[in-house]
Amino acid sequence: MKILFALVLMVFSPFLWADAGKALAEFEKADAELNRVYQEVKEGLSESLFSVVQADQRQWVDYRIGLSEWQAAADGKNREAEYDLAGSLTKERIKWLRAWLQAGEAPEFEGLYSDGYGGELGIVKTEAGYQMRLSVVRGPTFHVGYLSGALKVNGSTAWFEVDNGEGERPTWLTLLWQDDGTPRIRLLGENTWYHHGARAYFDGRYLWMRALSTEEKAEVLKGEE
Repeated sequence: MKILFALVLMVFSPFLWADAGKALAEFEKADAELNRVYQEVKEGLSESLFSVVQADQRQWVDYRIGLSEWQAAADGKNREAEYDLAGSLTKERIKWLRAWLQAGEAPEFEGLYSDGYGGELGIVKTEAGYQMRLSVVRGPTFHVGYLSGALKVNGSTAWFEVDNGEGERPTWLTLLWQDDGTPRIRLLGENTWYHHGARAYFDGRYLWMRALSTEEKAEVLKGEE
């Protein structure tokens, strides 16, 4: 009887449906803005550059659906949770799309970068050299990863290494700036599993988003998670 009562409450409670309806409205608003910005990007980029965005956008749509549906299922088919997550992902994606319109402003290895799938890379250039801070949150189970420290830069290539202790293989990151002609850093990791969850990863293409604020630069230089 208690289970039946709970089910009836879920179906007929106006408050639950109101919350889901509000979340759906917010998602639809964000999705409409996403489509508008996508058209702006299409008009503002060259055909070859937009083809890169277009291919990634198709992949991202599947990514959003997968994460949002998983979230709803994990939370007892909670539609509010599904729409909330879909809306949040969409708002972040809008920022990522807009960043393509300022591609010409991107400096080499300096600023905030995003791969559009939960990975963020911050790089600060100082008189002593370069410092980086890499953090990721991956997949429906939100596995995380983190690395920070000095980055060695040589032209359009950068390299990062972590000593994992005696008898252990070191972690390497190789960063390639604009290796495919886009304002992105291609990041390749080797032996990175020491520093992220089982389903997390660092590899990807990180788009230049913007310059770092003073506070963000301080966080990168501080180097703590």
